[in-house]
Amino acid sequence: MASIQPKKLIALLLQTAMLITVVPAAGNSLLSAEKRHMALCVQTITQQYFNHGRPTVVSMPPDLRKSSRRPLIQFPYSDDVQLVDLVLQYVHEDTCCPVQMLPPEKHLDTTAEIYQIYIIFIWRGQEDEDIIDILRTQLNHLIDGELLQWNPRERFVVVVTDQDSSSIISEALKTYEIMWMEYKAVNTVVLIPYYSGNYTVLGLYSGFPYQSGNCEKVKEITLVDQWVLENNGIFSENANMYTSKIPNNF
Repeated sequence: MASIQPKKLIALLLQTAMLITVVPAAGNSLLSAEKRHMALCVQTITQQYFNHGRPTVVSMPPDLRKSSRRPLIQFPYSDDVQLVDLVLQYVHEDTCCPVQMLPPEKHLDTTAEIYQIYIIFIWRGQEDEDIIDILRTQLNHLIDGELLQWNPRERFVVVVTDQDSSSIISEALKTYEIMWMEYKAVNTVVLIPYYSGNYTVLGLYSGFPYQSGNCEKVKEITLVDQWVLENNGIFSENANMYTSKIPNNF
């Protein structure tokens, strides 16, 4: 076996070390500024509103790349999967709490705790898919999961990564209606990006079923805050996104 000169060996080791350092970050470096800010926004919400140390559930649509032979470039949601990975990294670093990733193929940890935090990502794997049907499928999977105990009284963040810019309000309203009317999850914030002028803003919407004479039904959705994509991002109002949904005189 031919020997390698010391200088060449050192150079080879340095090249290998550079590859080990650069490659893991390459996927996240390909994320758009919008997707990176979505991860930062979710991270900030978990820091401000979720109790550290409690189990977290993160849900995403099935990754169709695992069951298809088509090239990766044909999957427009590949950056959404990277977005979920980045959020998982942030949540783990911030809370150091058990994380259950659903669907099970991205399993990280298991827990039978009833009190949980729910972060639900939804996007279309195909253009003709209904985003609401995707949400229902994931919620049913969460409810039927053997390792989880569904707790609709907890706080939820539903992140819609793709949307029709002409129907932001109606999509946010439908999402909240499904969460509340069908699954009784009243403490839900829906995060949807939209364009305001020449720049993107992340809108955070929620519903108030018992206000203004709604009597359980949600007739309109409320923009509770906005995440502005400046520097590391900031909430424009810094409002309380998880206020009490049931009035004192109920």
